Amino acid sequence: MIRDLGAQVWEEGASLVILGGGRPRSGHLDCGESGFCLRAAAAVAALEDRPMTLAGRGSLLTRPMDMLLEPLRQLGVACATQGGLPPLELTGPLQGGRATVDGRASSQFLSGLLLALPRAPLDSVLEVEGLRSAPYIRMTLDVLEAFGVRVEASAALDRFAIPGRQVYRPVDLGVEGDWSGAAFLLVAGAVAGEVAVAGLNPASAQADRAVLEALAAEIQKSLGSKGAGAITIPGLVKIEKKKVPARPAQKGVPNPFKPGELMDRPAKPAYNKVKVRALKLLKDMAK
Repeated sequence: MIRDLGAQVWEEGASLVILGGGRPRSGHLDCGESGFCLRAAAAVAALEDRPMTLAGRGSLLTRPMDMLLEPLRQLGVACATQGGLPPLELTGPLQGGRATVDGRASSQFLSGLLLALPRAPLDSVLEVEGLRSAPYIRMTLDVLEAFGVRVEASAALDRFAIPGRQVYRPVDLGVEGDWSGAAFLLVAGAVAGEVAVAGLNPASAQADRAVLEALAAEIQKSLGSKGAGAITIPGLVKIEKKKVPARPAQKGVPNPFKPGELMDRPAKPAYNKVKVRALKLLKDMAK
């Protein structure tokens, strides 16, 4: 996707070097089955002054994208979906201005707007309703600050003032591991056998870091400030219920570890995302 948007990318040891400033290779961007890719890249692609289509495959074709349309239109972009589903067709350029964003379903589109609007010709103000994934927006703001971009955010993260015409400055940036993906492995180790997962930052702002609090285990940490090392979860430990951010619950799911007992599950849309991730993990581990 980064290359398709016009950047040059190459590897140097364990690092990726990205040289931006180019134009997209074509007007078609393939997001595969990544909802994050489509939602976050939509605003970035809308900076272009030509038609752009963000397409998907598999399960992504069933995931609603209609919440993207009205904010993009308010910011000067002509856009359409297929009955609220991908593909997403855009004609920019993104101008900036004022827009209202629904943060209840996902914070990914908001992150994309925060990344793109500093490059718009006009200053912007975003009003956000019902934001549920605040930790990820704070991480987006941290990344913007690292690249020298200014965004004024309210304490509740329900209003953002974004000056336009800004320039991103080059920076060396460490990318921490994904706690959402690691949570499956850590819980698997807790119930079935020891597992060590490298590259995780125990001080991360990611919401799913709360899995550590949910695991009633003696957790061994050997992490440096950049997240080197591993978190080790001993096997066969007791798991206590804890409140995990952005995971509203519903009753009535059979507990695979206690026959005859029902357990909580996340409500939609969180449940759908967890289900897709779990099935993908099972498929990869069966190879």
